[in-house]
Amino acid sequence: MLVKAILFDTRSIQKYIFSGDKLKTNIGASFIVDRLFTDVLIEKVLNKRGYGLKKYQWRDTSAIEMQTNSNLKCEVAYIGGGNALILLAPSEDAEAIVRDFTKQVMLKYPGLKTGAAIGELPLDKGTEGDEFQQKLTELYTKLKQNQNRFSPQVTIPYMGITVPCQLDGETADIWDKDKLSGEARFISAATMAKLRKASMKEQGELKSPEEARTATGYLQARFKDILGDSYIFPESLDSLGQIETENYVAVVHIDGNNMGLRFSQCKNLVERKQMSIKVAKICQDSFGKLLETIIQELPAQLQNSSFGIRINEDNSKVYLPIRPLILGGDDVTFVCMGRMALEYTQRFIEFMETNKELPIDCCGGIALIKTSYPFFRGYEMAEQLCGEAKKMSRKEKQQLVKENTANIQCSSWLDFAILHGEQAPELSQLRQQEYQGILGNMHFGPYKVFTANSIPNNKRYDLTKLLQGIQRLRKGKSQSTESMAANKIKDMRSVLAQDKHTIQRFMEQLAHIGGQVPVVTGWEKYAEHLWYREAEVQPWTTPYVDMIEMIDFTDDTLLINDKKAGEACE
Repeated sequence: MLVKAILFDTRSIQKYIFSGDKLKTNIGASFIVDRLFTDVLIEKVLNKRGYGLKKYQWRDTSAIEMQTNSNLKCEVAYIGGGNALILLAPSEDAEAIVRDFTKQVMLKYPGLKTGAAIGELPLDKGTEGDEFQQKLTELYTKLKQNQNRFSPQVTIPYMGITVPCQLDGETADIWDKDKLSGEARFISAATMAKLRKASMKEQGELKSPEEARTATGYLQARFKDILGDSYIFPESLDSLGQIETENYVAVVHIDGNNMGLRFSQCKNLVERKQMSIKVAKICQDSFGKLLETIIQELPAQLQNSSFGIRINEDNSKVYLPIRPLILGGDDVTFVCMGRMALEYTQRFIEFMETNKELPIDCCGGIALIKTSYPFFRGYEMAEQLCGEAKKMSRKEKQQLVKENTANIQCSSWLDFAILHGEQAPELSQLRQQEYQGILGNMHFGPYKVFTANSIPNNKRYDLTKLLQGIQRLRKGKSQSTESMAANKIKDMRSVLAQDKHTIQRFMEQLAHIGGQVPVVTGWEKYAEHLWYREAEVQPWTTPYVDMIEMIDFTDDTLLINDKKAGEACE
């Protein structure tokens, strides 16, 4: 049995979400994208045509009802990852549904681009494998062709004689009388829609996340069992727990590895739907576990003057030092306190990779930025850093394929960069301009996150080693009598960019005053001359620049177990 199928897509999601530099606009935009298909497509378009669909009915069952009910005119196959697949009886008008939906989006959420492709899919229970994949591939190909052919105008053009919005640069065409943007002024319609979603108040206590009208309300309801009545997600970058003298936040982007391959291995629509639901649940559960670890640490951080954990205005709730912006499927973006970004990212990846039902390895990018730094620029860099981490993951897995290894295990990596002032927009340019020493590239990463499911190779890139080295470096900095004093750490950063003779002289001077560089299990060779290479054909590398730069971006109250770091080296 062939049915009509409409594949919807939200385009340029990241650009829409991160186009403004206010966290509130990012929060509102993220919520709009997350609820677009349920609130607009199902409720405002499909149900107004008399289909009587429940907003989340598709998620409550793993079956495709149209396979057994020939009288059904419309069904939501799945929603996730910025896509929605709608099934229709052959007699239904698919083109009219696309017209109604795109019109509603333009009116309610200007600035958000969507796409659609119409085709056919087989639903017979015996239809599996090649036939289903061929039809689905044709649908995705058509969607891509439509994206390349059409570039819809979804905002009022900026003509040069109109006032630009100070938040996103678009035409300022709506008066912000309620001061949602911080003051009464003209702002763009796109920004107003985002701010309204972020600023609305919930009416009464929510029984479920689906009842939420705002982004914060949804998160509070979704993680209610973890947060209780004591903790709340912040709506401002200033409330993420940083202090004024160290006013850094982190934009973290995490993406699952080879998820397209996993979905392509689904033999039919039912399997694809089940996979979509399962991946989304694993992602949400992993973030919930991360929140539990964060809350466990908050009492000590509240008493520590080196943290700036904040309380809300009526002193009833503690602001969490993290705020998720994208939390759907395997694609995750959150902003958090800068000094905890490495640990938070590591933990989330570990939770994803060690899931018992479906281990998902993933890679992450961490962009550390000042609170006043352009947010979209930080997100773009986080994406590039995630891309660098994925290169290492692909390389590692390709090596196993060459070796005919039967069981391809997990390979999760992360990379980071500190952004400040005017810097090159591309990561490759940044590394070339600021991390190129005489002996080689002074950035040691990307780093690998090891779990019980990890490929046991590349142990010298273990993230735990970096954290242990930072801990030992910090110990010497604080005590000045062990390892290295603070002034010597600063000197070493500049010495690492010099030639072998300068490095050797520094090491001799350090030994003369009784100091030594941190020695990490598995990195002993680096402690001898700061730089090391395993063979003549390989480049020189050093982990000490990363240690020095990240010393202020890790938690000095957390102890890295020496045994844990050592186990990764065995």
